[in-house]
Amino acid sequence: MLVKKIKRLIVVDGCRNECSRKILDALGIRYDEYLNLENDLGIGKLGPFTTMNYSKEDVEKVSLAIMKRIQET
Repeated sequence: MLVKKIKRLIVVDGCRNECSRKILDALGIRYDEYLNLENDLGIGKLGPFTTMNYSKEDVEKVSLAIMKRIQET
């Protein structure tokens, strides 16, 4: 499995359902960091088919949170 060759894996979920985390856990794939946009950053899910409708501030918030997790690992 290609994902197992990745040196550091950061999982990002968009809402409280934690779909990405649950899929990786079910497959037994380990990850180094986890970020949930809704729970960790307070960015609410906008609804279906709205993946590109985030504000510039939200994108910057996510970017900073990811960079912080990269630096901590």
